[in-house]
Amino acid sequence: MKELEPEFWKKKPLHKLNKREWEALCAHCGRCCLIKHGEGKFTFFTNTYCKHLHPTSCNCQIYDKRLKGCNCIKVDYHMLKTRAELLPDDCAYKLILNNQDLPSWHPLVSGNPESVHLAGKSVRGMLAFAENALVAQPLQFLFMVEKK
Repeated sequence: MKELEPEFWKKKPLHKLNKREWEALCAHCGRCCLIKHGEGKFTFFTNTYCKHLHPTSCNCQIYDKRLKGCNCIKVDYHMLKTRAELLPDDCAYKLILNNQDLPSWHPLVSGNPESVHLAGKSVRGMLAFAENALVAQPLQFLFMVEKK
């Protein structure tokens, strides 16, 4: 398989990325898989995660089928322009859309797929329960994003 062009995200606008480049931008932090609650102009990300998210690897266990019969959001250019509050502010897609640099912990910058976890930017270790778990605990809000 052909290597990705170095720093391709600095050379192409998001809507011109091919599928491989688009997928490579994902840091695999898992934060887009957190259950969210919207109130007014804020979206609150909870400590509850989609039942298909693997809590250690922070990867979707049904990635190729995630859009069929699931509440998964399709992260694409249109979604970024219309529902960006469903992603954290330091998500690579949002940063690139807003002409900002990727952070040093992003795997494309660091060269290390574990850097997102080592920097504490993934959901690894902060999740309480999957959305299908039967628990009597109140939801905890981990962070919020303001709707633009």
